[in-house]
Amino acid sequence: MNTITINSNDYDFGNIMISALRYALTRKTYVSLETAEFIMNNEKYISERVCKVMIRDINRYLDDFKQGIKVFDRCDYDTWVILNNWLYNLAKKNDWVIIER
Repeated sequence: MNTITINSNDYDFGNIMISALRYALTRKTYVSLETAEFIMNNEKYISERVCKVMIRDINRYLDDFKQGIKVFDRCDYDTWVILNNWLYNLAKKNDWVIIER
């Protein structure tokens, strides 16, 4: 069995996390919570670019929910609010500039 090594500068791994987030948004299943937890448990692999993209995507989801454009499960909404706040705190901790809020 081969061992896979990921370093914190791995562009592809960041893209995989973004893809997982995009897939999990609006799923209404256990995958929403598992994806959010996975992202938070892998902080060292989140670059400024990845953080900004995830915040942007989550903000769009939350805006759709608030405007009634789409109807989602409240538990998923709460999961994404928690992850969004966590990402903003990560950005603040690393002095990354995040424009959207």
